Formats: sequence, C-alpha cells, structure tokens
Amino acid sequence: MRIIPFLLILTFFSFNPPAISQTLINNYSPPYKLGVFIDGCNGGCDIDFIRTEITAVDFYRDNEKADVFLLINNNRSGGGGRQYQLIFIRKLSDY
Repeated sequence: MRIIPFLLILTFFSFNPPAISQTLINNYSPPYKLGVFIDGCNGGCDIDFIRTEITAVDFYRDNEKADVFLLINNNRSGGGGRQYQLIFIRKLSDY
C-alpha cells in the first residue's frame, strides 16, 4: 500500500522539466561580454595565458573596438623580484 503513493510522487517529479539557473537574453543571444585591449606587456607576462584563462571578457587586437584599455607595467623591485601594475582605462562610448 505504501508503494503506490511513492510511485505516484516519483512519476509526478519525473515529468517536470529541470529548472535552468541561467537563461540567455531573448533565449537565443549570449550575454554581453566586455571588450578588453591589452598593451604594455613587453616580454614580462604571457598574454596568451591571460587570454585563454580569462573567459568572461572578449579580447580585441584593435584598441578602438575595445571597451576597456588594460595597460600592464612590470618593474624590478628592490628585493630582486618583479612588480606588476595593471591600469584599467574605460573607453568612452559613442551612445
């Protein structure tokens, strides 16, 4: 007798579609990603590693198309190490 209500509950929950935690805008287009242009990294950092590991933004090779200009400076510190400075500059949009 206990198995029949259990089977009814189990079949009820099996026909409901799973909830989607993150939906796309208009259900078709991906969300907007920030465009970033990187400059100033002369031999001191691996730009290919940065581009492959940070997937939340789109990287551009043209600074006019990017939303953010990222300037990376690297200097030697007094103790013999390296010091990296990241300067984020927001580009003004036309709209």
